[in-house]
Formats: sequence, structure tokens, C-alpha cells
Amino acid sequence: MGSFEKEKFEGGFNPKKRELEKTQTKEVSALLDKDKLADTLNFSIFFDRRIEMNKRHYKDIIELAIYSLIGSIPFKIKIDDDDRKTFKEILKEISTSYLEQEKNSLKTAMVSYGYTIDSAIVTESITEYEKQLTAIKISAMELLPVKIKDHNDIKPGSGAEVETEQAWKKYSALIIIGIIIVVICVAVLFFIL
Repeated sequence: MGSFEKEKFEGGFNPKKRELEKTQTKEVSALLDKDKLADTLNFSIFFDRRIEMNKRHYKDIIELAIYSLIGSIPFKIKIDDDDRKTFKEILKEISTSYLEQEKNSLKTAMVSYGYTIDSAIVTESITEYEKQLTAIKISAMELLPVKIKDHNDIKPGSGAEVETEQAWKKYSALIIIGIIIVVICVAVLFFIL
């Protein structure tokens, strides 16, 4: 039985996704502003750059989801087959949602430039864009088994785990050094003044 907790994943993933989407929106706005100034909005150069940017954004979302999924399982617990299956289902939901959103966005943009929604150029462009995004998804998904293997290969005491009961031991030397430095500084200031 898997040890994955969807609430824990969503609690970590959703805020990071919102931040990533804000960053991505700023990038798209900057590209749009740049092309407005250069008066290249009506040319395919803008669309090509926008599509390349969206492909990178798609990869970033999938990778963020993978890291969040892996991070939702404590290091001491192995990721089993049930977890793998759940991870793949969640990644499929996330990637499909993004893909549909992007296809609709491209369709809307093309219609706003005067193409009819059922024209051959719109249909072909959507199909080609979907193929490109699917290739990005397949490539990004190769990270999942690698990260699962890395997670499952962590050995206790390898430095990847932080044991809370021994945390004070790690920092006690730093605390003592800090106190000594403060005492020396106070003594120096006392003698100067």
C-alpha cells in the first residue's frame, strides 16, 4: 500500500505552481512588450518564440510536479508501486490540463488574428503544437523513475536525512562560537569606550 498523501503534495505543489505561473506570465508579458515595441506581433517570429517559451513552461510545470511528488514522501519511506501509479495518474492530470489550456489558447489567438476556428491552418497548427507538447511531456516524464530511484536509494545516515533529536549537536559548536565572538566584541567595545 502506498504512503502517498495527496493533501501533503498539494500543499507543497500548489503554492510553488502559482509562483512559477506568475514568473511565466511575466516572461510572456515581457516577450509581448518586446514584440510590440519591435512591431513584430503580426509575424510568425512572435508565435514561434511564444511557442518555444510555452514548451519550456510546460516542462517546468511537469518537473515541479515530479519534485513535489517525490518530496511529499519522507526519505525513510520507500516509494512503492502504488505510489508510482498514483504519481503517474497525477502527472497525467496536470499535463493534460496544461495541454488543453495551451491548445485552447493557441486556437483563440489564431481566431483573433482572423482565422476561422475550423480552418485547415488552425487545425494543423493545433495538431502540430500538441505533438510538440507531447514530446516535451514524454521527455520530462523520464525524470520520474530517476527521482524515484534516487529517493529509494538513500541510505540512513547518508546526509540526506536530518534527525531532529541530533540537530542541536550540529549547531552547538556554531552557537558557542557565536557567543564567544559576542563576548569578545563587547569586551573590545568596553575597553575602547
